[in-house]
Amino acid sequence: MTLKLVVRETYPQYSLEVEFVGEEVDEIMRQMSETMPKIHRTIRQYFPFPTFAKGRGTCKELILRLVAEGSFDEAQNLEETRLNLQKLGFNFDRTNVAHALHELSMNGPLRRLGTRRYYQYQRKGTKIKDDE
Repeated sequence: MTLKLVVRETYPQYSLEVEFVGEEVDEIMRQMSETMPKIHRTIRQYFPFPTFAKGRGTCKELILRLVAEGSFDEAQNLEETRLNLQKLGFNFDRTNVAHALHELSMNGPLRRLGTRRYYQYQRKGTKIKDDE
């Protein structure tokens, strides 16, 4: 049985395809098995996995921070809120952000405008802009 390994890389200016057959594949696999643990250790050293230490904040707390900073003076939708959280360095999924926004609009500083699937959220006490 002859092993065949094809590596394809696509770059903006060109594409590259390299084909390895037989003993070359065995040598590549051996080198990869020796090298990969070192690579993983190096990656973890320079780019540690995020830890959720106490005090970093929940999604709801971070949205409250955005409210305090004036982010919700203009109405914004779910995706805009997620982008603002990403600018702070936090990646929450849509469900977490949606639940937090809903809770904050029910008994918090936000009001919910629009219809289902197209909600926008704005700080209570700010003037609602009319669509003209």
